[in-house]
Amino acid sequence: AALSGTAKLLSREAYDMIVVLGDRFEMFAVTAACVPFNIPVAHIHGGEVSFGAIDDSLRHAMTKIAHLHFAATKDYARRIRQLGEEDWRITVSGAPALDTIMKAQLPDRATLSKRFGLPLDEAPLILTFHPVTRQFGEAERQTRTLLAALEAVNLPVVLTAPNADVESDVIRALFVDFLKRRPGRAWLVESFGALNYLAMLREARAAIGNSSSGLIETPGFELPTVNIGDRQMGRTRAANVIDCVIEADALEAAIRKAVDPAFRVSLAGMENPYGDGNAAERIVTTLRDVPID
Repeated sequence: AALSGTAKLLSREAYDMIVVLGDRFEMFAVTAACVPFNIPVAHIHGGEVSFGAIDDSLRHAMTKIAHLHFAATKDYARRIRQLGEEDWRITVSGAPALDTIMKAQLPDRATLSKRFGLPLDEAPLILTFHPVTRQFGEAERQTRTLLAALEAVNLPVVLTAPNADVESDVIRALFVDFLKRRPGRAWLVESFGALNYLAMLREARAAIGNSSSGLIETPGFELPTVNIGDRQMGRTRAANVIDCVIEADALEAAIRKAVDPAFRVSLAGMENPYGDGNAAERIVTTLRDVPID
């Protein structure tokens, strides 16, 4: 549907270039739709690896279709070169999400609390957990183990809904059961939207899960983060990230470390390897100045 829908859109008028971000199969469909129309593609966040997810295959395929590349780090730019892309096509832009963190006006605590019905006087954990697409059949065990660790820690937690990958329904059902056991201590939000989600990272005590946001966005808030399992294996990590296998005792210990005030203090002034908050300026400058010939 994404492929055919994009093709219909592209057929209506001429486009100079299409800009795509990330590595999801939806974005791959958009990228692939550009090929028969000979529309140049600019790709943001190429060159990255996440060995636990099928996204690697899609991301690198998008790199080979794309004409311009905006990498979040120098290491990722190097990998794009290793894929055979010419130097002039590659810009180390940083991650655009950091521009939003540093420059956008995020909702304040009161607005966030009212909008989503969340009591935020006590800083909660925020959980973002998705299926690991290269470990089919493991979602139930992994989710049960994670939720058991959260119950043992006994802190308020805001859960975000899993993405649309296979076995997300398994995770969602276990989340719902968890809410029933934790009235007044756990909440599920279907979708925060970008600005609200960043505001939640600002308000959170720690982030838990296996989303790329735990590696890219959380350093911008010096937020302790427990990265669970293999889904993000291979990505660059900042000092705020605690990697943890999916075992109950290990998860509980990692969460307790993340919420230790001493660990949070140790992150003051930390560097975010994903950029300085000026990605948009670099991307726009390149898109404006590059000749389309």
